[in-house]
Amino acid sequence: MLDNLEVAVLTKVNDLAGRYGIKPYEFVATFASLYLEDGRHGYRLRFEAGDLDSKPFDRLLTTLGVAPGEGELTGSAEGIYEALEAAIAVSPRFRPRA
Repeated sequence: MLDNLEVAVLTKVNDLAGRYGIKPYEFVATFASLYLEDGRHGYRLRFEAGDLDSKPFDRLLTTLGVAPGEGELTGSAEGIYEALEAAIAVSPRFRPRA
């Protein structure tokens, strides 16, 4: 069941993807609860590009602080949300060409 935290994080993911010209249907992002290695409760934000051109997707991941080959960010809900906000703040605004 979706909750407001999941919706908030995934909305930020779509906002960030749009900055790189990536449509929400061109990739998959999942946000899940888990226990971290030290036993604390945390979250994982995982990205899958599918057949998407890797250049803009890799730039998106790099801006978010995720290694392109890795494709996931783990930590607290607040930490992941703030990482998304910081990435949006420094990412380019996408302008489609006419």
